[in-house]
Amino acid sequence: MPSFAESGAELQLDVFVVGSQDGQRLIEVVATLANRSSVRRPYRNFRVIVRYLLPTDRIEDGDAALQHQLEFPHSIDSRIADGERTFANAESIDPGVTSRHSYITFVPAEATFLMVQCSVEFPLTSQGKAAKRSIQRLVRIV
Repeated sequence: MPSFAESGAELQLDVFVVGSQDGQRLIEVVATLANRSSVRRPYRNFRVIVRYLLPTDRIEDGDAALQHQLEFPHSIDSRIADGERTFANAESIDPGVTSRHSYITFVPAEATFLMVQCSVEFPLTSQGKAAKRSIQRLVRIV
């Protein structure tokens, strides 16, 4: 099976701050997955990660695991027991189809910036490894 790059699949990410309620900011994370190939592509572990900064947070470089990008110390994952969030109804995509996956969540109203990441895995490649694609977006909350 071809790698993700060879599969004709494309991943895009948009983040919308929808509004405020009950001391929280409601956000919608939209991941768009397109299959430009001529065969059906199964996929799994379609994750969404939302991290944020508060006004009191220091601006610091992250460690090597983050490639020394800016550290975002808070995550919406800390509010749930299993610590991972995935898009629903994500199993496969037919040829020529573009699918839009939406994830609705919230962050504290005082959050100033969001770092949103999505990742998806495609089954084993011809080299015996899963092909993984990740994308991230920085969003300023106004």
